Amino acid sequence: MGHATPGDETQVEIAAPSRENFWLNFMDSLRQVEGEKAKERVVLHKILKTLSLLTHESSIKENTLAQFSKERFNILSCLTAHHLEELHSNFIAYLLDPQELHHCGSLFLELFLATLKIIPGIEEQLADVVLEVGSFQVNKEKYIGRSTQGDIYGFIDIYLESATLNIAIENKIKAGEQADQIKRYSQYCKTQGKRYLVLYLTLEGVGSLQAGDEPYYKLSYREHIVTWLETCIKETWKYPLVYAGIHYYQNLLKHNILHLPHHTTLMDIKDFLLKEENLLFLKYWEEIKAAESPITEHYRSLFFVAVAKELQKRQYQTQTVKGIVNLIPASEVVKTGCSGFIFTDPDYVLDIDQVHQLYFNIEHNKKALSFGLFGIKITEEGQRNTFLYGEKLAASKVMSKLSASIPGLTYSEYWLALKEYIALDKGNSFYSPSLNYDLATRMDEIVQEFVEQVEVYLAAWAEGIKQLKAEMEPAANLPTHPTLPS
Repeated sequence: MGHATPGDETQVEIAAPSRENFWLNFMDSLRQVEGEKAKERVVLHKILKTLSLLTHESSIKENTLAQFSKERFNILSCLTAHHLEELHSNFIAYLLDPQELHHCGSLFLELFLATLKIIPGIEEQLADVVLEVGSFQVNKEKYIGRSTQGDIYGFIDIYLESATLNIAIENKIKAGEQADQIKRYSQYCKTQGKRYLVLYLTLEGVGSLQAGDEPYYKLSYREHIVTWLETCIKETWKYPLVYAGIHYYQNLLKHNILHLPHHTTLMDIKDFLLKEENLLFLKYWEEIKAAESPITEHYRSLFFVAVAKELQKRQYQTQTVKGIVNLIPASEVVKTGCSGFIFTDPDYVLDIDQVHQLYFNIEHNKKALSFGLFGIKITEEGQRNTFLYGEKLAASKVMSKLSASIPGLTYSEYWLALKEYIALDKGNSFYSPSLNYDLATRMDEIVQEFVEQVEVYLAAWAEGIKQLKAEMEPAANLPTHPTLPS
């Protein structure tokens, strides 16, 4: 392991966050509202403090009731890692398949198609399609081969096929997108000569970055899947086992993955805010909602500075960069996407030839925080440029070496063996607002967890480098590692 190069950005002291600081940040944003009166600020501050205490007390009350009634018993929560896409894809496909052993035929599929029609454009798309719902074939991880030009189409998570309509569902909970993923699926569906829908399913219904100009529809667990499950539960009350199974899964999804508040807490907050003495909160509702973004950025900024300090403490040789090649202080990482940390320690750099290397990087894109391998080319002038890893190295070799030790790896046009960080194993992305309170109160724990996951990857990558070097043919005059600009 190399020695760290101290930078000014790693010397920033981080104050211990607290629950009180979290709510005070709302007030900091509200102070910018034009024409705000000092008296209103004081009253609003009191309301926010009271609301914080109320939420805490309501949570305690609800936990006590749940312990008494045993209503949170859920066998699914202890059977498997509930954040994995495979679990959710399997359950959704099971319900959608009319041939499955739930013996409800096409009921759940019909309810699913009805739910899809609330998405703008889908009802019109299906208006003239004659559907025989019971004839649908449902496939999980359907391999769709290659195009006539030899391009790899890949595997579709859930694929529904009928005589008149095909539906491709790409499910993303934790993993990142692969290069041109939605674009490839759409192009495949075009070749089948039927009407088709390509659905991109995520927790919050975010858009795909890999669709190109191909048509697709955004589907969310929070809105569409939860709504669909509600209708499924209402239709199966006569069948206790089916009802219980869907109810268990819905609770797992709502409280372990989406982290939606429990009903009792919501009602307590609603009743509190509707009291006449607390109506001032509603006056500043838009300002409070607008404060979410700067609060999210504030705690991520503290996180990146703390990570820089922790990496220096553990004596890793890193540089803080934007776009891989431009040096910036750690405090600036949160302000732009495609920025983070590049590891320059020779132990974690694979020399492919005299000018091409694979580096280990940590990077965020204002949606997710990930780490993995990135191709760097050193020019004659000593400058760093990116390059497509596929041009110089068989990607399958690297992926196979690392996938044995690290599950859930993906790749994209430039990234190889990419791993997304999910804080505290909660299933939500690093930029989810639901993580703000955890960062405010458990920053040190989250930083330690993140760096420890990075170290697991680094250990596997260092071993992979040794194996790959042994397999590569010796190159004449190949340097051990070129000097990078400081």
